[in-house]
Amino acid sequence: MNRIRSKASLKSSSLFLAWLFIAAALLYVEPALGQPQRGGRIPGGGTPSRQDPDAIYTGPPESSSPLKAEVNIVPVRVVVRDPRGHAITNLRKEDFKLQQDGKQQQIVNFSVVTTALVASRTVGSHSNVAPRPGESVEPDFTPPSHFVAFFFDDAHLDIQNLTRARDAVSNYLDSSMQPSDRAAILTTSGQSQADFTDDRAKLHATLMKLLPHPVTGGEAAASFGCPPMDFYEADAIQNQNDSQAFGIATQDALTCAFQGDPGFRKQAQEMATRTAEAIMNQADQQTEAVFRRLRQIVRRVSMLPGQRTIEMISPGFIYPTHEAELAEIMDRTIQSNIVINTLDAKGLYAPDMGDISVAGTPRAPGSQGILDSLRLLGQNLENNVLVELSDGTGGIAVRNSNDFDTGLRKMAEAPEGYYLLGYAPQNLKTDGRYHSLKVALATKDKFTVEARHGFYAPRRNETAAEAVKREIDSAVFSQDEQHGVAVTLDTQYSKAGDGSGTLDAIVEIDVARLTFTKVGAFNQDDLTVVTSLFDSDGNYIDGSEKDIVMKFRDDTLKQMSRTGASSEAKFVVKSGSYTVRIVVRDANAAAISAENGIVQIPQ
Repeated sequence: MNRIRSKASLKSSSLFLAWLFIAAALLYVEPALGQPQRGGRIPGGGTPSRQDPDAIYTGPPESSSPLKAEVNIVPVRVVVRDPRGHAITNLRKEDFKLQQDGKQQQIVNFSVVTTALVASRTVGSHSNVAPRPGESVEPDFTPPSHFVAFFFDDAHLDIQNLTRARDAVSNYLDSSMQPSDRAAILTTSGQSQADFTDDRAKLHATLMKLLPHPVTGGEAAASFGCPPMDFYEADAIQNQNDSQAFGIATQDALTCAFQGDPGFRKQAQEMATRTAEAIMNQADQQTEAVFRRLRQIVRRVSMLPGQRTIEMISPGFIYPTHEAELAEIMDRTIQSNIVINTLDAKGLYAPDMGDISVAGTPRAPGSQGILDSLRLLGQNLENNVLVELSDGTGGIAVRNSNDFDTGLRKMAEAPEGYYLLGYAPQNLKTDGRYHSLKVALATKDKFTVEARHGFYAPRRNETAAEAVKREIDSAVFSQDEQHGVAVTLDTQYSKAGDGSGTLDAIVEIDVARLTFTKVGAFNQDDLTVVTSLFDSDGNYIDGSEKDIVMKFRDDTLKQMSRTGASSEAKFVVKSGSYTVRIVVRDANAAAISAENGIVQIPQ
């Protein structure tokens, strides 16, 4: 049974009689509804990926006045850069203009988050055991706050483009990776991967193993000899019902299989159709593999705290009949507050007209020109998927450039600071509709603005319990601090003989500043206290959730307002570095507080 504890009881045994009085009064404090959850359960229940969009929530960070649960706030993260690419962090709320669907919106919440501010907000811990000579009890590691997933589309990359992109990522790791960064190497094929880590040697070793891995096991499109056909011609036949392309393929089949005998036209048409189907089936398998893997990566990254970006490295591809899948991926990414940046691995654009050293198929005048046009058009469209993914999630698309080093730095580096804007959309319907967003500056400075381009409305009305769950989950897997409830975090640890330890996360509650509601003879308020433990690479390890139902008479409330109260969560941990995050929600005020603590358990 979870009960709140008076801090005074921890400090002096001379207050024993007073504590007996308080304990008697606490008979009116109802037992907490939840018990500490172990075994890796996500705080708040369920999983961090949710059906309702992460883009809409209640009670924004750093809100000076709490918002009631029925108010929907859309958060918009904005990075402003000067002409040299440096982040600008001295702007005010009045300097921003925000539009939804072309209509001006009022910015109701505004805060500035800088790298220095995030670092200063992290509290340390102290030990209950004496340190060994020369042993430091203060944490000497920087908790992870920026996660970068380098996603190599090895299903579409050729060895030349993959090698060039691999070298650029390697240079980034050596020159730009910060102590608070964690990077992962991920691939479409699932081969040669490394999960999030700050171990540069491991990341470099993984990069050196990367190779192209086409998903399809059969013949490549280019090897279809009769009739000769590439993807662009097959797409025109199969998906666009292009009669000219089909006629050329039929004639090619007559030439290569039937010595040009027109009596076999029907058989030639069947060959052209089968070849187009086979090529498109292979292309569909490649596309489905990329989208399937991207969904998995978004789900994985959504479980990490802090800023999260996916750097997709691909030559691009056409995705006919897969538009709905792409929209679903962008929807989930936006909900999870993840940004996808993209790098076109083809580099500086140059049309690929095939191997000109190989003699082509003899064709009627004009036929080759039609096929060349299809090829050029298809190559131009291949980049669209990269642009849509980055543009739709508020990311950066690097294209038509051979400077991969600069492009990757621009994509992957965490900005020195950013702004959190929030607004309350009016008359928002729960229809799942996409709403466009545009952020601009009222100033005339030549700054560039990076922000998300839209959000999806929820598809149904949330219940009050669902709204609270989403609000708490969102706060747990963020590193932004909030101060809507008067609480502080204290962490302690004690070591056992086998090198393991017990970590105590203590939430000190300033009862005098809580929002109580008078019901009869009692003053009532409910608190939800969620304590989460993350390892040194930002992976969620364990969590505890307690629902504290407070029901005080007037004299007891006065006493508790003087002494305060606390709630404690214990974790059994091995030696290593950890981040503790607490989230406390006050039900009456519909307000949240969140803090981070770092703990290092020595060997």
